[in-house]
Amino acid sequence: MNHLIKKPKKKRADLINVINPVTVGRLDEVEIERLLDKLGLKANFIPNFTTTEEIGKSSEAALTTSMCPTFSEYFAKSLEERYHVPYTQKIMPVGLDNTDLWLREIGKFLGKEDEVETVIKAERERVEPKIEKLREKLEGKRVFVSAGQSRAIGIPNLLADLGMDIVGITAYHYDEVIFESFANLEKRCGNFCTNVANVQPFEQTNILNKEQPDFYFGHLGESIWATKQGFPTAMIYNLSVIYAGYNGIISFGNRILNLLNNPSFSKKLAEHSKPIYRESWLNENPFKYHKGEELK
Repeated sequence: MNHLIKKPKKKRADLINVINPVTVGRLDEVEIERLLDKLGLKANFIPNFTTTEEIGKSSEAALTTSMCPTFSEYFAKSLEERYHVPYTQKIMPVGLDNTDLWLREIGKFLGKEDEVETVIKAERERVEPKIEKLREKLEGKRVFVSAGQSRAIGIPNLLADLGMDIVGITAYHYDEVIFESFANLEKRCGNFCTNVANVQPFEQTNILNKEQPDFYFGHLGESIWATKQGFPTAMIYNLSVIYAGYNGIISFGNRILNLLNNPSFSKKLAEHSKPIYRESWLNENPFKYHKGEELK
């Protein structure tokens, strides 16, 4: 902000900044570019997979949006304060409804509401038959998700699109950025166990032992604990897989289907792994060490 971004020589009505943290891969960017192109907009991604020259042009943009609200807030607010570039960071564009909302927020700011509704209608008509085929095989499967707070909202919404039941979510932290979105997720998915912690495997192992989900989706460093317990796992931070937009639902759905058809790795690993914690702990309340009212 201090050294790369310059005062704009002119504003560009077709340029939109898209803040993309390290957890967003190039394939996700391609999907976002495709959607914005349908609206006559050019994506200026910041800061990954770009150049210092492109970052410098961010002050010329008509709007700043984000692939992940958690990581975007400071930069987006600063860009608005210094160079009067408005921003929206309501939701991560993962899952049907969230991608719709992400596009509608852009349309509202740029006066492209009608164009956005046309894109949403066409995209849903294209992907919903494919999603329905995935639902036939995945409906009712129980899943536990562990992720940073924005993905802890986005991925469960995507899984709900596929008819899967959310039994628990670990969010690494929780603040006002996702307050409304988390409340909406609870309305959609019903009652599920919520664990807010910076990757506490002793709590999560206990919860998984009690919930016995069909699948576990988390980040790389922590997924090994669930795999050793025998739960089929998949990373939800993988730069070689699409998660974002409408194509992301199909891509991740097919990946889950592969897990369903071949869960042998996790099962065999569990057979040859020693228990991580004593049985006495696994029978305890997973939130035993939280202060406050007794939790059940």
